[in-house]
Amino acid sequence: MYESTAEKAKKLRDWYKANLKLNRNDISVKKMHEGCLRIEMKNPNLSIEIKDKIYKKAKGYEDIRRDEYTGEILLGANDYVFVYGPDGRTYWPSTK
Repeated sequence: MYESTAEKAKKLRDWYKANLKLNRNDISVKKMHEGCLRIEMKNPNLSIEIKDKIYKKAKGYEDIRRDEYTGEILLGANDYVFVYGPDGRTYWPSTK
């Protein structure tokens, strides 16, 4: 079943609120355009564990289809997720 990017953004916001107790002052989940979500961690006091959970859950919504032989990204129907830390830089999870 098809799920729009706006619906995915709402699901993520609801999950962060219910499971991590985050509100709009802690995190921002926005639809940049169809097929692209932007997650911004706004609270600089979030623990590494919470940041990693945010990243892992967000990346679960990413779906990039590739050609099985060349590895090239196929055109259309891809869902990209970009996660940014409180400093505005792309966030990468800890390497524990």
